[in-house]
Amino acid sequence: MGWKIALIALVAVLLLAPVAGAQDADYVIFVSVDGMRADLLLDLVNNDSVGDFDTFRRLIDEGATTFNARTDYTHTVTIPNHVSMATARPVLQPEGQPDNVHHGYTNNGDPGADETLHNSGNPNVDYVASVFDVAHDHGLSTAMYASKSKFIIFDQSYDEDHGAADLILPDDGPDKIDTYVYMETGSPSNASNLHAVVMSDLAGNPARYNFVHYRDPDSAGHAGGWGSEVWNNSIRAVNDYLGDILDLIDSDITFQGRTTVIVTADHGGSGSGHGTATDPFNYTIPFLVWGAGVEAGTDLYALNATSRQDPGGGRPDYNETLQPIRHGALDLLGLPPVSGSIINGGQELVVRLPPSPVVEVPRRSTTLALYPNPANPATSIDFTLSESGYVRLAVYTVSGRRVRTLADGQFPAGGHSVQFRDPALASGVYLVRLEALGISSGEKLLILK
Repeated sequence: MGWKIALIALVAVLLLAPVAGAQDADYVIFVSVDGMRADLLLDLVNNDSVGDFDTFRRLIDEGATTFNARTDYTHTVTIPNHVSMATARPVLQPEGQPDNVHHGYTNNGDPGADETLHNSGNPNVDYVASVFDVAHDHGLSTAMYASKSKFIIFDQSYDEDHGAADLILPDDGPDKIDTYVYMETGSPSNASNLHAVVMSDLAGNPARYNFVHYRDPDSAGHAGGWGSEVWNNSIRAVNDYLGDILDLIDSDITFQGRTTVIVTADHGGSGSGHGTATDPFNYTIPFLVWGAGVEAGTDLYALNATSRQDPGGGRPDYNETLQPIRHGALDLLGLPPVSGSIINGGQELVVRLPPSPVVEVPRRSTTLALYPNPANPATSIDFTLSESGYVRLAVYTVSGRRVRTLADGQFPAGGHSVQFRDPALASGVYLVRLEALGISSGEKLLILK
């Protein structure tokens, strides 16, 4: 029954549902850096003396981060993990769970022309919904920028022929990905030319939800090994890509204060590969959130202590009640979770500290009352104090001349009464003034004889 408890807990609470009743971002840029191993990245950032990794440092200092997030439990390869990112489903059926919770798509190569996530994945799921469905069907524009050809599986699965009907009015049609771009260049292959398109589109006609894939560290790892100088240089390139994005957000009024950036990875790597799902270097990934509504310099596990659990060096499966941070970021756009999702099922992730409790400062107050009024010839002057303090109580003529001081000294909090009678005063209107606790108040007194 553990998985049921986990599902209920997760469905209750980041890709697309409001945080604390407030929408934080109008734009989300979700960046998946292929093969970006967490511990190697952190070492580069912490030992950077020349600013090669200044953007990553900025993401850490100004955002909410962890270097101990997790990939899918059974797979640490590109496409199955990216499908899990987009659908919030495991790759394979978790032990003891229903046969319709996983997406089941295990092909890590280029798909066939007719292949989709729906007809080539879990046969018990007719349609595998994704983040693109939710954003599109709620009227938001979407874009995917891929630097590997096999990402075409997403465009084929969510095009006008294979996307689900939009049941949320207005009907925006079945094509869930408005902009799909694939580009790569160089040796090892990199995303520099794709990045130029990303920047052009963001500056010109940005989508509200952007899924960006940079392949550079994966290509470099396979070519020279994870942690090699070739791999380190690929992280320098990604640092510059991300720097361009943050600079645009800072300088463009379209994005300022309205944009959240998520940077994560599909897997790490060890030696020249990453296929072993039980290798900590493969399944441990970074997860960095920066921008609108994000608490600066905070740890994501500390912010999500009641819904996520730092796995340490462990590899928890999907039956753990408190899951590690995996993939997900939709609630930043104020939208509901992906239908059928169980990974971070509610698509919620706390990225800011709860507001400090409001401490009510007791308000100083006084009251003043006269009875009877008119006085014939005496009256009772009653006053109250919310706290102890200095009191001056006096009677004045309407011209401002003080004719009698009734109190001049310290009084405790509470109610007090002073009897006033002065046979020498002529009939007429007088003013009784109370000065106490920094407050001055007055009442007119009519004396009749």
